[in-house]
Amino acid sequence: MSNCINRFIPEIMADNDDMKSLYAVEKSEIDNLHSSIRIEINNNFISSCNVSGITKQEKIYNIKNNSDYTLEERKELLMNKIYFKPPFTKQRFMEILKNVWGEENYTFILYPETYELIIDIFTTDPLIYLKFQKYVRDVVPANIYLIFSIQYTYLYLNRNYTYNRLENEMTYGELSQYA
Repeated sequence: MSNCINRFIPEIMADNDDMKSLYAVEKSEIDNLHSSIRIEINNNFISSCNVSGITKQEKIYNIKNNSDYTLEERKELLMNKIYFKPPFTKQRFMEILKNVWGEENYTFILYPETYELIIDIFTTDPLIYLKFQKYVRDVVPANIYLIFSIQYTYLYLNRNYTYNRLENEMTYGELSQYA
């Protein structure tokens, strides 16, 4: 960006030391301005924010600043806050789960006849898991029975010990003992 200063120096002044120093000052000022503009533009997008940008965004969304979190965790919490704004439908909620956790990293089962909702997410970070639980509890209607899986045990068993896998490793008699 600042090379444009050197391109527009008139030939008559190219050898003048005073003008070279003047152009050098202008070049540094333009560089500073350009970097400031770039930082402000990046702070408007959560994925490219720095710490001061995340702090501003947290003020907008009324999130308490916790210095124990890393920048990436703060970005993730902020994105969760933005995702979990009403209104919600089953399709929108499933799309949010897919965007936040990935295609195969969640289970969403809704039983409309009994008003039960079972949600299973795959994360190993308890802080993110508890924040996610809080956001979901805030948006799910009060008349729906919300069931969260136990974070570690259920996920581990569900993902690592499926019936098809155990059927190949154990006999039916051995499996029937655990019913």
